[in-house]
Amino acid sequence: MYKVEIKKKVVKQILKLDTVAQSQISEFLKSLQYINPRSQGKELRGKMKGLWRYRLGNYRLVAHIRDDILTVIILKVGHRKEIYR
Repeated sequence: MYKVEIKKKVVKQILKLDTVAQSQISEFLKSLQYINPRSQGKELRGKMKGLWRYRLGNYRLVAHIRDDILTVIILKVGHRKEIYR
């Protein structure tokens, strides 16, 4: 079972989103701790190599997976047009 850790700036980013997106992200983060985090996401390439992204409608979550301590650290949340900049 993985622990999901959310950075403070990510919490602020989530609170700026509409309520539908907030609830969708919240439900996903709750379910993420019970599954293999690599089964739901996709590994990023390029300058974000080593990070994983999760797709939730028009929003993306960028995370770092630490297998040694079984932790998924959520680094960024944002709209799909702006998240990779």
